[in-house]
Amino acid sequence: KNDTKVRDGSDNLEEVFEKNLLRIGKVVALLDTWMSPAYLTRIWCIFEQFTAIKLGIEVAMVLPTASVASFLDQIEHGSEGILLVKDHLSKVDSQHAKASEPRDETKVKRLIEESVGFDAVNQRIVESLIKWMGSEVQHYIGNLITGGLPESVDGEGDVQQEWKTLSIGSALSIG
Repeated sequence: KNDTKVRDGSDNLEEVFEKNLLRIGKVVALLDTWMSPAYLTRIWCIFEQFTAIKLGIEVAMVLPTASVASFLDQIEHGSEGILLVKDHLSKVDSQHAKASEPRDETKVKRLIEESVGFDAVNQRIVESLIKWMGSEVQHYIGNLITGGLPESVDGEGDVQQEWKTLSIGSALSIG
């Protein structure tokens, strides 16, 4: 839970958060679904994504089994399915995102507002999610063309692991 990452009440929240992300060197975003993920309604998650983008830190998107299968099913529906996924991943609204602690929500939103603003944060996160989605579509189609199946799916379309990135290329560097 990102809400508890930085609780020192310091006025240099952005600096502390950036130092921690740089020290860790990678962000793993656990999306519950591609269809309006809860991840995109949490201000700490949005702030983490934006900070990773700003710092050029690698981000891996991870979905649970059912969501991977659903995502791949949408790809198989062609442009209609791909655009549906894109529409759902494009619903980022940092101004209305929430945190467990109201004071954290206020502090993070103030940081966003005083820096690049909500619209810029939303746009950068949407761009990175769409880039990730496009990469996954390319991997999936590439595997179909070469006669293989994505590593996350067996011959019957079943996902092999409970939580899995969609393909080898899912650890997407967004910077």
